[in-house]
Amino acid sequence: MIKAAESVGIRAEWVTCQNAGQLMKCDALFIHGTSSINHHTYRMARWAERERLAVMGDPQSIIRCTNKVYLAEILERAKIDTPATIVVPRGNAD
Repeated sequence: MIKAAESVGIRAEWVTCQNAGQLMKCDALFIHGTSSINHHTYRMARWAERERLAVMGDPQSIIRCTNKVYLAEILERAKIDTPATIVVPRGNAD
């Protein structure tokens, strides 16, 4: 990703939870990796959004895409082919 950014004149660098303070000097955040509401990437996305950075992998998208019921319903509504999906209420696996 860094090489691709550099090839079009964008300076990019890795920002991890260990050096998250680096976000203060960035214009945008592109999340490439695990994203769930229990992961540091979600917290970084929320912080970056509050600081008005452009965020690819924004908090709203993380919430929506980690909610598998929501995702199944919206894909079905959009008539997008997916593997067979059954939503089973908790406690009703039989």
